Amino acid sequence: MSNYLFERYKASMILSGVGDALGYRNGIWLYNNSGKDIYREFIETFQQIEHIHIQLPQWRLSDNSILHLAIGECLSEYGEKDPSSELYSSIVKKLKSILNDLKNRHPNSNQISSINRLSENDWSQPYSPISNDSKSAVRSISIGLRYSKISEFDKLMNVSIEISRMTNSHLEGFLGGFISSLFTSYAIQDKPINTWIKSLIQILPYLQHHIQSQQGSHLTHYIKSW
Repeated sequence: MSNYLFERYKASMILSGVGDALGYRNGIWLYNNSGKDIYREFIETFQQIEHIHIQLPQWRLSDNSILHLAIGECLSEYGEKDPSSELYSSIVKKLKSILNDLKNRHPNSNQISSINRLSENDWSQPYSPISNDSKSAVRSISIGLRYSKISEFDKLMNVSIEISRMTNSHLEGFLGGFISSLFTSYAIQDKPINTWIKSLIQILPYLQHHIQSQQGSHLTHYIKSW
């Protein structure tokens, strides 16, 4: 890997954590659904972005970034091998090993129960209608970094969906992980940002076929949600 590409990878991981810490703000802004309220509080407290100094304990990472780092570590350790059950088993093992690190970082109950249900031999999940949140999207940037080449699209699609479904069995939940990975790969490819949405729309039929080809108990829910 060239130094230029390495610096871009490093910047992606750092900026992901910084953005998460800002939006999370130790949980204060996590469940505030009013952008106007957050903006007003930001202006009253900090005036401008330059006045924010990211440091502990005021700006901790959320549970999502802790999981993101764990997934990135597993992908790095797995190396250049094609994705297989070995990769997913290692990710399950890592996620279960860091559960204690999620304490006081506001993980939701669905996420904790999903990780507890995981097995290194079986990482499938029962369908959950409440797992349509953005958590898998927040922690999937490293997947897009790992499979960033155009020729690696199928690997990116398979890995991002499989890992996202470990906690987000709802279509909207795990597709968030896929899209986050996809857009990260576009950034690494220097694909013009104004073409990303068009490219996503163009691959949707292929993506839909892939999901429908995976015959399983959740297929009816997937088709209904699509």
